Amino acid sequence: MANPTDGARDTKDGWSDPALENAPETVKLSPAEELARKKRNLMIAVGLVAFIVLIFLTTVVRMSSNYNAGAGG
Repeated sequence: MANPTDGARDTKDGWSDPALENAPETVKLSPAEELARKKRNLMIAVGLVAFIVLIFLTTVVRMSSNYNAGAGG
């Protein structure tokens, strides 16, 4: 078992990971990378909205066909 006094100290909780001591706190993206991220996020949003609309329309069509067939009461 490791000795608790061997590790590096952190001011918040008392312990830190020595492997992360020199790690950068944030990642700086280039303008091209930021533009690619925005385009990718936009395409994900468009795909999600299209999927939601497809499910909604399918539900409406199925419910209206069941209602017209006499299952609606």
